[in-house]
Amino acid sequence: QVIKPADALMLANDLRYRTNVTVLDLSNNFLGVEGSEALGEMLSVNRSVTELNLSGNWLTDEGIRMLAVPLTPDENGKYNDTLTSLDLSATRMGPSGAQAIATVLFPSPAGVYNRSLKILKLSHNQLNVATSGVTSPRRSPEPAPPDEDSTCPREENTDERGLRAIAKALSHWENMSLQVVDLWDTNMSAAAASFLTAAAPKPAFTAISQRFVRLCGSLVDVETLDLSNQTLCPSDMVMMCYDISHAKQMKVSLHTARRLRVLNLSNTGISADAFEVLTAALRRKSPGARTFVRTLNVSNNPVPEADSERAFTAIGKLVAEHASLTSLDLSHTNIGPEGLELLASG
Repeated sequence: QVIKPADALMLANDLRYRTNVTVLDLSNNFLGVEGSEALGEMLSVNRSVTELNLSGNWLTDEGIRMLAVPLTPDENGKYNDTLTSLDLSATRMGPSGAQAIATVLFPSPAGVYNRSLKILKLSHNQLNVATSGVTSPRRSPEPAPPDEDSTCPREENTDERGLRAIAKALSHWENMSLQVVDLWDTNMSAAAASFLTAAAPKPAFTAISQRFVRLCGSLVDVETLDLSNQTLCPSDMVMMCYDISHAKQMKVSLHTARRLRVLNLSNTGISADAFEVLTAALRRKSPGARTFVRTLNVSNNPVPEADSERAFTAIGKLVAEHASLTSLDLSHTNIGPEGLELLASG
């Protein structure tokens, strides 16, 4: 049985002043815009819910805007200051919805920031494609699963206003508690991913704390990351490498997450550009950095002859500089004799 808008309305009314519910998971239901409206009104009053999961609901930009209102500091600096985690993945969010979420991160006219939100998950949405052309009923016809189209977005004909708003909001990071903005698989262009990572703040690593904004959620906080046999778009590659390059700088004594030891990118369609971005992320060093990937599999990603020099020179430099790398699978990459020479001379 799933929760429909009418059910969400009753639940939201019941939760307005309840103080015993701290985690609310309404994922994969029929909430729709009507349910979003009811939950938005609930969040304007409730001060006990700290985690809200709405993933897999057909909320669209209209519903997202309603949810953003109580989380955005108003002219008096008031907002819901108890919610720390919000999951809006796979909710049919588009550019205007992303803009609404960005406003949550901007300061109020009085200079007040949302300092409670730590985790914001926006993955599996098409943040550069308007949802106005998608049927957006007040009641969702079915739960919205993650998009399964494996085609990477083209650089042209995209609406990146929402992504640029998020990038601008990240420039205020030092005034927030934000730790995760999960943008994995959001159909953005490689250019958009590049300006997002460029706008993202530099990590704050001190003797007593370590902090940086993750752009792919907890993706790299595992010992084994297996992304094989799925299309890995350039934008996801750029953001994943951003997370990897900063996570590897964290000192073991202060880092509670697992160390990434095995990275499998076999048959993911990555390009020579991706090879360069990946190896740069893995090669980056810093004082006190923890050892990182020991096993790297990039097999079954044929490199065109025209890109061979770039790709295998990058891999060669990684092998030469990354002492902890003990296993490297380059099978079926069209490496050839010249590629082997480049690899050896790295």
